[in-house]
Amino acid sequence: MRKIDKTILLSTQYQNWLERLNQDKVKHPAQSDKYYDDVVMNLLHCQKGVCAYTEMIVCNPALVNEDKWENGRYKPEKIERFGSLEHFDPRLKKDKYWEWDNLFVVSLDINVKKGDKEVDEILKPDSPAYDPFKLLEYNEQTHLFVPHRDIEDNSLRERIKKMIKVLRINHDTVCYKRKTFFYQINWQGKADRTIRIDRFFTAYQMVMDAKQKNNAI
Repeated sequence: MRKIDKTILLSTQYQNWLERLNQDKVKHPAQSDKYYDDVVMNLLHCQKGVCAYTEMIVCNPALVNEDKWENGRYKPEKIERFGSLEHFDPRLKKDKYWEWDNLFVVSLDINVKKGDKEVDEILKPDSPAYDPFKLLEYNEQTHLFVPHRDIEDNSLRERIKKMIKVLRINHDTVCYKRKTFFYQINWQGKADRTIRIDRFFTAYQMVMDAKQKNNAI
């Protein structure tokens, strides 16, 4: 699960609206859909078109290029995606429904399965302290993410394990898709084909880092 930089604000009309709500200290209108597409597409721009938790593709990356925004709004056009708006901490939905710092876009199935489960910010992908390469490691044989082997604190390892489960990072279908992805990558490499990485960025980088480390030994 890659670290996400959410400082790129393209949907500025939404951002201004959010600032006014928070300045006036009023409850966010949960049923408002005025800026829904602006928020979702801006998040997908930051997330490079993939699910924030599983890194499966949920949107054609071409749909979230910067030229798709005009005057602080996402241009009205046919929008096709498999992702939906997800509130990382479900407790904030009641009063802070549109809080940017609490929002991500995830695949529809993952959103449903996560539901309103209690969360731990240790694996919040936009947290300043979050570093997937220190907290997680990827097993290329099982295609599972696990707590990093260098973490000796058992309580910390258990927190990470719990959040891996809550965010469904190791959901069986997700693991199968990662396995298929690496099979395709390996085939392309052997066939001298151009390798284009457009999903599962973290798993791929961890595998490449491990291979480089082994070759250096």
